[in-house]
Parts: sequence; C-alpha cells; structure tokens
Amino acid sequence: MKILIWADGGPRYASLLAARQLPPGAEVVTATTDDEALAHADTAEVLIGWGNARVGKLLPHAPHLRLIQAMGAGVEGMLANGAAESSVPLANAKGSNSEPIAEHVIGLVLAFARGLHIAVRNQAHHTWNSRAVRGVEIAGQTLGVLGLGSIGLETARRAKALGMRVVSLERPGRTRPPEVDRLVADKIALAAESDYLLVATPLTPETHQIIDEATLAAMKPSAYLINISRGQTVDEPALIRALQEGQIAGAGLDVTTVEPLPADSPLWDLPGVIITPHVAANSPRTMGRVMDLVAENLRRLAAGEPLLNLVDKQKGY
Repeated sequence: MKILIWADGGPRYASLLAARQLPPGAEVVTATTDDEALAHADTAEVLIGWGNARVGKLLPHAPHLRLIQAMGAGVEGMLANGAAESSVPLANAKGSNSEPIAEHVIGLVLAFARGLHIAVRNQAHHTWNSRAVRGVEIAGQTLGVLGLGSIGLETARRAKALGMRVVSLERPGRTRPPEVDRLVADKIALAAESDYLLVATPLTPETHQIIDEATLAAMKPSAYLINISRGQTVDEPALIRALQEGQIAGAGLDVTTVEPLPADSPLWDLPGVIITPHVAANSPRTMGRVMDLVAENLRRLAAGEPLLNLVDKQKGY
C-alpha cells in the first residue's frame, strides 16, 4: 500500500505516522508541490492531506486511489476541489482536535467574563483602571452551541462542569444529549437565549453565513459571539456593524473570512474583540491523535473493514 502525504511539513507527518503500526508492506512518501504529488499519483492508494488540498489535480492521474484522508475536520476545500465528484471515499479527522478547541472556547468565555481582554489592553498602555475591568460569574450563564459535533459536545461538557447552562438546536431524530439542558427550535431563539453563542458547525452551503444580521440582532447587548468553525459561517460586515453599534458586547474569533485577517480590518481595534490566528486546535497532542486515527483507517482499509469518519459528500461533513 503506497501512502502519499501531500502537505507542507510532510516528512514530519510521515515520521509521526511511521511510529504507528501500519499495514504490512505500507510505503509512505511525501510531496509538498503539485509536481511532486503527480510523480506518485499513478501508484498511490491513499492520499493524506489537509482539508484544502488540491485533490482535483491528482485524481485524474491516480487510478489506484482507495482513500482520501484529511488530517483535519473541515473538508470543504477538498470537496470544492475534486473530492465531491470522485468515487474515492473521503474521511476526516473529526474528534482529534476537540479537546484543545473546547478548552480554547472556555478560555475565551472566561476572558470575557472576567474582563481579561480589557485588562490586557490596559496593560499594554500602562493603565491601571479597576473600574473598566468588571467581572461576572459564568455559573448560571447560558452557552448556546450551534453545531453539536465532537467540538460542541466537548465544550458543552466543560461549560456544564463550570456551572453553565447549555442550549442547542433541535434536529430531526436528535435526542437531547446529557451535556445539553435544552433544545430550541431555531437559531434566532438560540441567539436570544445565549450569553455566549458558539459557532462550531462545519462549513457547508447551509451554514455559509448562518450568523447573519438577523441572528446578531437577536442576541443580547451583553452577549458574546465565539467562532472556532470557519470565518465564512459569519456575515463579517454584519458582525462588525453589530460590534460598532453595541448590538453585542464582543466576539472571540479564531477564524475570519480572509486569513490572515487583513491589517486594515476594523476587527483588530474593536475593544470587545479577541482574535486568535486559527490556533484553537493547537496542542502537542493533537497530531498524535490525528495519526492514531489515520493509522487505524489504514489498517481498516487493508483489512476491508468499515472506515472511520467517512464524510457524507452531499452534506459536506
């Protein structure tokens, strides 16, 4: 089985994967450029890469490909670049980064609740202003979760442990998980009830700008939006207006519509905003969990067993 890792940093990922038990005869090769990937395409059986990999360039030249394995949860880039039309199964790595992202979300919630974002800005200007840093307790406050996948559930567990109330959306066939106190009918009701509204959905045509002007208008003036999904799930101009006009108190953004966030974006200077540069998943443990999942899927592929985390290409996740 020839396994092609097509990504910047490919040798590091190959080394991590080689430390796992792989199927007998497995050969791992790496590529960082299109030409290098194409050189291995005709014999590759597995393609491993990030969710934005340009798989469409490879697929016509890879007659033996049996699996496309993403190293992240989001695969909208792969789907838009050839994977959606291909008959080759696509799997993602959802669940591998849920714990650090959930901790990142709780960190943002606590920062806003205790006014740490204000204190850090004041510290940069050598300003001592105890009246500006007014903390509240998060126990008893409501976390609204838009997207009850592995990240949403991990965040809900941590929020419940801190005494928060967790609300999410009703879905056909969904039973309320124990991490959630209440399910509501639609996103407007969810927004209206939330003190912190978390966007944890995959990016699909249905979730593109799911946080729109109407959703922001339904939020409390004291509420915060937190987005660790994709920047395109939020109508960014509408968010900027809502922040500038005081419709909501602030936003914690690990993702933005354009990344890196342009230097002239108003988001940088809005006092109620915390921006982190798409690092919520970062942890020394994350890639180890990813490679454990990849190695298990390789074993299953070789044994003819059902694969983990297969993506429904119609749904986009």
